[in-house]
Amino acid sequence: MEHVLSSTSSASRRWQRQQDVLAVFWDRKISPWFTRAFIRIGMTPNQITVLWGLISVVNTLTVYRAMTGEYWLVPVVWAVYMVASVFDCSDGEVARATNNVNPVAGKLLDGICHRATEYSLGGAFGAGAWTLTQSPWVLPITVVLLAGDAMESYVYERRISILRVQQRVTGALKHSPEALYAWGTRWRSLPWQQKLTTFSGTVHYKSVYAVIAIAYVSPFALVIGLGALGLYKHWKWMQLLSRTLAQSDRPDAAAAGVAS
Repeated sequence: MEHVLSSTSSASRRWQRQQDVLAVFWDRKISPWFTRAFIRIGMTPNQITVLWGLISVVNTLTVYRAMTGEYWLVPVVWAVYMVASVFDCSDGEVARATNNVNPVAGKLLDGICHRATEYSLGGAFGAGAWTLTQSPWVLPITVVLLAGDAMESYVYERRISILRVQQRVTGALKHSPEALYAWGTRWRSLPWQQKLTTFSGTVHYKSVYAVIAIAYVSPFALVIGLGALGLYKHWKWMQLLSRTLAQSDRPDAAAAGVAS
């Protein structure tokens, strides 16, 4: 245990991914402190994953309350999601630090927690819209929104399976190179666009803050906005499906670059 926790800078280097998304730049600066605490108390990576998943799902109640008039809770929404994101970083760090990496169980549980967050947020958006408007359109719009979330997740996972397993594509499949940074890069060394991304990534979480803002401006605009968001999610999975089918017909092109 002491060996795992010793030499802070070198240990952190072993724990961290060599490359990660800019959206978690600051999360990765904070997460090693929690990683050491989790190791000391003996928490496993999967236990940490369940912990941040529960925190994230429970926070959707705070989102609902913020949508329906308790706007002082908006900073709380941000703070809780920040904690969940930091813990999401820590589960992998603990796995690497303790040599307890399980790619199958870890990725499965991580995916379940992300999907649970997405669907509970969709339910919170619909519940908030109903509380504010009692519009008969809220239920069908919420169904469209949740179906869009489900289809986007399904098509994305199937895309990963096709490209990874059948076509043996390696490298980033979800993020473009501009959205990534190398571990150890200092913030001041980043281009200004990437510097902005390190901050915008901490508040751009599944349209939460935009939805709360629209609910504040106009409840009926919220219903229209949720409908547009649902249609956008369906457009995204259709676009992703089309791109995947095109890449599967051209394996060489898929192998050359498939960041989405």
